[in-house]
Amino acid sequence: ANLDPTLRKVLIKDPSNSSTGMKDFSWSNLTAVQQSFLNINPEGTGVSTDNRGPDRLNYIRGDRSKEGENSPQFRQRSTVLGDIINSSPALVGTPAFIPYLADGIEKPDRGAGYKDYTKFREDNKRSNRKEMLYVGGNDGMLHGFESDTGKEVFAFIPSAVIQNLNKLSGQNYKGGEHRYFVDGSPIVRDVYFDNTLGWRTVLIGTLRAGGKAMFALDVTDPNNIKLLWEFDSSNDVDLGYTFAQPEIVRLHTGQWAVLQGNGYNSTNDKAALMVIDIKTGALLKKIVVPPVVEGNVTLPNGL
Repeated sequence: ANLDPTLRKVLIKDPSNSSTGMKDFSWSNLTAVQQSFLNINPEGTGVSTDNRGPDRLNYIRGDRSKEGENSPQFRQRSTVLGDIINSSPALVGTPAFIPYLADGIEKPDRGAGYKDYTKFREDNKRSNRKEMLYVGGNDGMLHGFESDTGKEVFAFIPSAVIQNLNKLSGQNYKGGEHRYFVDGSPIVRDVYFDNTLGWRTVLIGTLRAGGKAMFALDVTDPNNIKLLWEFDSSNDVDLGYTFAQPEIVRLHTGQWAVLQGNGYNSTNDKAALMVIDIKTGALLKKIVVPPVVEGNVTLPNGL
């Protein structure tokens, strides 16, 4: 009820930035291809362009001026916030590791330039860093709310779901046409990047049935959240729908990584475990399960 579309901070990956920049979710910041997705009438047959993309984008941001029961109005919503089904909220407050254990594990490998977890914890305790709730919604966004007030501080739309956002405005969306978008539970851990950046608080998000993609955000400073990377099936064809819950781990090499089961319905229909560099999104290792063959048929699989 408190979401004001004119004041919301809704961000997407900067399409003009090949690395990790973010921009406001506005019409001028979309690529021509992304604009074409939002110009499609979801109630038409086949690909029916209605050129209502700018209105549809404002609708997704929360503008309710074009809502109504009949076309050409958009679907009437009960709330601007989309349904939250399979995404469990992650509460992020004071860093939670035990300092002497975190420092005891990391410091021997990092040398004289190591930045202590004790100081990181002190700098980011609740009196200095507001407590946040992060949760994925089927309005196409990962949301960040202040836990004390419920105020939305931030929302992020992963690139992989933009192609389906037009469907949210259709009258046929209610009563059977529901789709999933950012439906995975975010996982948050403190990780050590290097002696320049030190400890950071990182969130890994997945889409479940919403797409073949995952993403990482640096949420150390809730007022200045940064996109670290997006990883999708264009990065590796063995990534399917990301139903598997990721885990953030410290490898035996001292490097921090994301362990991710590849999910269902990948291009190759294989089962694979992916080990992804948490800082850069680079695939460090992929362990593919041997295929199951019955007769001359390789059975589809996913981890």
